[in-house]
Amino acid sequence: MAETLKAYYQIMLKFKMNSNNSHIFHNEREVNKIKLVRNAIITGAGRNRGIGAEICRTLAHQGVNIYFTSHDDYDSKVGDFSFSDYEITLNECLSAGAKAFFQCIDLTEPNAVGKMFDDAEDKLGCIDILINCACFHVFDDIESITIDILNDCFNVNAKATLLMCKEFHSRNTSGNGSIILLSSTQELDALTQEISYAISKSSVPTIVSTLAPVMARKGIRINAVNPGATEIGDKRDRNIEVYRNENLFGRLGHPLDTANLIRFLVSDEGKWITGQTINSEGGLFRGVR
Repeated sequence: MAETLKAYYQIMLKFKMNSNNSHIFHNEREVNKIKLVRNAIITGAGRNRGIGAEICRTLAHQGVNIYFTSHDDYDSKVGDFSFSDYEITLNECLSAGAKAFFQCIDLTEPNAVGKMFDDAEDKLGCIDILINCACFHVFDDIESITIDILNDCFNVNAKATLLMCKEFHSRNTSGNGSIILLSSTQELDALTQEISYAISKSSVPTIVSTLAPVMARKGIRINAVNPGATEIGDKRDRNIEVYRNENLFGRLGHPLDTANLIRFLVSDEGKWITGQTINSEGGLFRGVR
């Protein structure tokens, strides 16, 4: 009995001492710093001005190690791009103190997703974060849709996206994983001049809501972010001024706007959010495009 009481008083003494420094145990922000996930795959991050590259930089400054990918043939067609973009983004991540690696990948090739995860795990270890910014975008209307355009859009925007989620689910063992898929305005606007892109991208919110219960069983969160009209140097964008004028703040989004939201979602501070598609547009009056 004496030994039992002695043990009890020792426990109570430790509790009292710790209660004077309760932030050590109860300050969730401190706990979250310890639990922050560490290794990320970020696809579609080739252009240094783009959203993907900004996410790389932002997470690298948070201590997350980065494995980012892109497809140079696509990048060279859609925006301000040079092959030095990869090296610039890589060096920015390294300068932030993170480990960083880049790989050029065509996600439509057989086994490309599995090979990407193999390479990332060889370089970084277990992947805790998957952020898919890769997409295939083309302007088409009801008269110009072709089977080739449909295949290109669905192969990247739907099939590869789902396969990446599948691969992440099968490999992640951290119990604290996070998937972010970039969506678009297809649920909010009638994109009549981007039909194949819009319909293929409409799979993203469905992937998120369908997979959320499955992912949760392994402690994985999955969300989508619609960044709205963002200034990324896309030389093909026909609606820049329209979007700027319709935005409540009178400007386009900046890649950092999206990166800051994603930084929150993949941290433990965002651990209560899953199965959601978040429209982060800075306020935008809807209309027919």
